[in-house]
Amino acid sequence: MKKKESSFHDIGEILRSVIPERKFDEADSLKMISEAWDSLIPQPAAGHSRPLGIDRSVLTIGVDHPVWKVELDGIRKEIVRKAAKLAPRLDIREVKFVLSASRSIL
Repeated sequence: MKKKESSFHDIGEILRSVIPERKFDEADSLKMISEAWDSLIPQPAAGHSRPLGIDRSVLTIGVDHPVWKVELDGIRKEIVRKAAKLAPRLDIREVKFVLSASRSIL
């Protein structure tokens, strides 16, 4: 009797076949940026903000109060430079600030 070959495939292979590689890069880069957040953003702003996503070379940052949007806007170029250095494959060129739930409750 001939042994039947397994039809199981590596989940990573399956996902890569249906999801563009760039989406994996974005997720990995967002995780890396999140882990380095406290060194990327000065305190106390780091405690009131968090990276939410990366799309088309734009890093979206959530802040818990409008005052932090203003504060971070003042160092926008520095944030772009540091984020681009952390995730060079994504060519981050801009940041966008949005109101979002507090980082501490997520």
